[in-house]
Amino acid sequence: MTIEVSNKGSSKANNMYIDIEFPEGVLIYKNSDEPNEPKSPIPLNPVDSAQAEYNKKKIKEQGSPLARLQASLGFVNGLNKFEALAARPNFNLPDIHPVNLKWWTKLDGNKITVKIDSLLHTRCMVFDDEYMIVPLIAGKHTIEIQVICEEYENIDTKLIEFNI
Repeated sequence: MTIEVSNKGSSKANNMYIDIEFPEGVLIYKNSDEPNEPKSPIPLNPVDSAQAEYNKKKIKEQGSPLARLQASLGFVNGLNKFEALAARPNFNLPDIHPVNLKWWTKLDGNKITVKIDSLLHTRCMVFDDEYMIVPLIAGKHTIEIQVICEEYENIDTKLIEFNI
């Protein structure tokens, strides 16, 4: 899905919020979300499991070469904690954004919110490869788009209808 925000006016647009609400028959998800893998119906070999646990315990007791080097130099800092945190499979580093970001997008259920601090006239911003759209039900659907901007007196609402 590609979202394009254009400023076709004659002045700069400030503090823009665009809310795109999709109907129930359409699924929206973030591209970074990976589908769950099914569990294997074949049970694990108990010998392999025991060997893996033994190897893990042995490595833990000996420590990694980097940890031994840091300990011998007296160089132990917060990096080890960060490395352990980043190694977690559910810790997603790409989702961390700088605090002073000039724009962002957020998915909340079936609603995408786009925030842009400012957009010069005759310019546009394109948000692509961030979200996927999947139709769940055949038929006629309506997407509601609300644009809130510092320069607007009222909320500008647009409807997009499409058939699946």
